[in-house]
Amino acid sequence: MNGQLAQAGAGSLVAGWFSYVGTLVTTVLILVVRGRSRSTTHALRRDARWWWFVVGLCGIPIVLGMAAGIPVVGVALASVSAVAGQTVASLGLDARGVGVPEPIRLTGRRVLAGLTAVAGLAVAVIGGRVPSRVVR
Repeated sequence: MNGQLAQAGAGSLVAGWFSYVGTLVTTVLILVVRGRSRSTTHALRRDARWWWFVVGLCGIPIVLGMAAGIPVVGVALASVSAVAGQTVASLGLDARGVGVPEPIRLTGRRVLAGLTAVAGLAVAVIGGRVPSRVVR
């Protein structure tokens, strides 16, 4: 939907805003309907760290990039790119102990998983072709 909004002339920024606001509204509605808004608010006030919210903002470039990139390269290639990038970046964050109780060391299997994600991206880029025009 973000790609369609961006392509229709709304732009990547508006498409990304729509995605974030839509997610926030949906989450709040679910919490209210399930009667969990008070306990969730209490838990956030008690346990939340300020940097959780800052890290949440780091997703904005991904949403904007997807909104701008999908009309150009397609959903499949954009998705493979996002997964490969997040996988490789996450290996580094795990190794440094960011977001986990203690650092998770890089093992051969974890490195192989990262390399597999990058190899999948390479196959998708080599095997794919960019359409000469977008069909509506």
